[in-house]
Amino acid sequence: MENTIITNNITKQYKKFKALDSVSIQVEAGTVYGVIGKNGAGKTTLLKIISGLIKATSGDINIQYDKINSIGTLIEEPGLCYDMTGFENLKLKSLAFGLSDDVQLHNILNLVGLSGSKRVKVKNFSLGMKQRLGIGLALVGNPQILILDEPINGLDPQGIVEVRKLILKLKNEFNKTIMVSSHILDELFKIGDKYAIINNGKIVLEATKEELQKRMERCIEVETDQVEDVIELLNQLKLNDYDIHTNQVVIRDKTLEVRALNKMLAEKCIPIDGIKYGEVSYENLFLELIGEKYA
Repeated sequence: MENTIITNNITKQYKKFKALDSVSIQVEAGTVYGVIGKNGAGKTTLLKIISGLIKATSGDINIQYDKINSIGTLIEEPGLCYDMTGFENLKLKSLAFGLSDDVQLHNILNLVGLSGSKRVKVKNFSLGMKQRLGIGLALVGNPQILILDEPINGLDPQGIVEVRKLILKLKNEFNKTIMVSSHILDELFKIGDKYAIINNGKIVLEATKEELQKRMERCIEVETDQVEDVIELLNQLKLNDYDIHTNQVVIRDKTLEVRALNKMLAEKCIPIDGIKYGEVSYENLFLELIGEKYA
């Protein structure tokens, strides 16, 4: 599958603050690419640069399609006219693009689940309806690429499900390439094919869903003040798949048993405070990758 979006060492500098630092990613055509990070990590800046809304300080972007006509965006909050209906909002953007296909606009309303509310003014919409209309605005002109920044932020559970289903429908039935950012990890992991985890403007990991799931398989957690001694033992055993926290070592090996490892630690006189099986959650994996300890 070919890449639709490639960034190479994208950097964005605001005076003394570096919002992005040498960001390189690859987004495949017809997939959902999730950008994960805390507030202020650089997610919105990256999406704005790819959308052409702001310029990078340095670095290169290669987009397969024409940048202006083939990218639809929902960055931060949708720009809606609250005293207009959903259809009138779509019509306004359509005219700004020099388009006059009302059939397509009605199709968009139907696609985003708002055809039954086409005569309702936006000021009477729920937050979820506004977000879906925002995605509808991004679809005007039938772009190949959609850039959605925090589309489920602030939504209730029903609104989250509606937006999630819409994103998957756009990928599966319309073959759209979709970049979507969020800090709601469980939801983003339900829709993405590949992910970039960003922290302090840097990509700490770019991985497929399968690669992330592998990192979340059963593990053994060892609590100890003697982390270096535990690592030395693991290296002797040729067990190289582990992560180190302040007073914890997380070991990933399907064949290793807690009882056997505990015995080997005792034989080496390595004191531990605890040892147990564990499974890494999405949140814990994220905290691990950005270098923060989880409970």
